Amino acid sequence: MPKFKYNPLVALVMPEIREAINKKDWHTLKDFVSTWEPVDITDLFKELNPEDMLIIFLLLPTQLQSAVFAKFDAQTQEQILKSLNDQQVKAILSEIKPDDRTELFEELPPGLMRR
Repeated sequence: MPKFKYNPLVALVMPEIREAINKKDWHTLKDFVSTWEPVDITDLFKELNPEDMLIIFLLLPTQLQSAVFAKFDAQTQEQILKSLNDQQVKAILSEIKPDDRTELFEELPPGLMRR
């Protein structure tokens, strides 16, 4: 059994999350995870592979995406941004606080932010 060192909520619901992912039950995932706090979603993502993380991230409402995105480390932020189209990137960045956005721009590779 995996150890969930980040969040007991994640440990409790991970079997249901994995089942919904395996069944491609995106509606259930969206309804379920969209009620969580950003920090809990971030902890969930630490337990998922990058593909599943991106799928669930894209299911979230834009405002929640931005709140979760702001909690990611720089490497995860870069990974997410590389996976999104320009419109999705703009939507997320427009919801991030200006100070957080400035910090993000300073940490990411210049080529990525030219998009």
